[in-house]
Amino acid sequence: EIALSYSGGTDSTCAAALVAERFDVVHLLTYKRLGLFQTDNSKLNVAKLKKKYGEDKITHRIIKLNKLYDYVSDERFLHYVFRYGFFNLSGCGVCKLAIHIRTLLWCLENDIKHACDGSTRDLYLFPTQIEKINNEIKKMYSHFGVTYETPVYDLDPPDNVDLWDKMRISDKNYLSPHRESNPDGPGMTTGKKLFEMGLMPEENVKGSPLDFRMQSRCFQFILFNTYLLWVYFPSHSYEEFEERVVKLYREKIDHFTTLIDEYLHDRKKNKLAGLLEY
Repeated sequence: EIALSYSGGTDSTCAAALVAERFDVVHLLTYKRLGLFQTDNSKLNVAKLKKKYGEDKITHRIIKLNKLYDYVSDERFLHYVFRYGFFNLSGCGVCKLAIHIRTLLWCLENDIKHACDGSTRDLYLFPTQIEKINNEIKKMYSHFGVTYETPVYDLDPPDNVDLWDKMRISDKNYLSPHRESNPDGPGMTTGKKLFEMGLMPEENVKGSPLDFRMQSRCFQFILFNTYLLWVYFPSHSYEEFEERVVKLYREKIDHFTTLIDEYLHDRKKNKLAGLLEY
């Protein structure tokens, strides 16, 4: 069995389809909280996955995340502000870390030894999708006997105009050195893979009306990314950005690894016990 944090979009749906071919049961976990909209949209592609792989193989739960997200965001807030400044306000990084913590706890509660998600290399400004931070997340899962993987991480991004080019940003300091461009256009993307598997009507639906109908929406990345692109990157490199956020999230991951250890030892007295919602 494997647990997968699931938004309903092409990346997480492709990850679900790939692991459905290797595991007996795939537990799709969709998270809802204040700031995430239309989480019920995830049910659209869940139905497609169940039709293709069977009701017994695909399960789906929508789980509340408000309390845990707030705590991951606010714990030792001044400490992180003094050490990391504006980087502590990455809503996407905090949200994804809270999702990882809750998915890990779900695995431990249900004796599931494998976990994954739809992280991709292309979203290199989202802290928890940076490879070095992903490696720290893998260590957190591994510490508790759970194997974490990212089955679509190295697939190509679709051949769209880059969001930052749409914003007419000419300074390329923000480009990750790990993001390789393909001069011949994209090869295998998550959309193309899903199209070949009969789960999508065309090879690239990202940004289409269908894309908006099949996954939850969130706009909290706008403030943080605007700061990065208009304030930080004109005078700093991507490597400096990566070094800063890796240190921040390594510290947070270490803290929550210790907290989960304590929770498993004595759930009644641990802070996490009051933060888990269903």
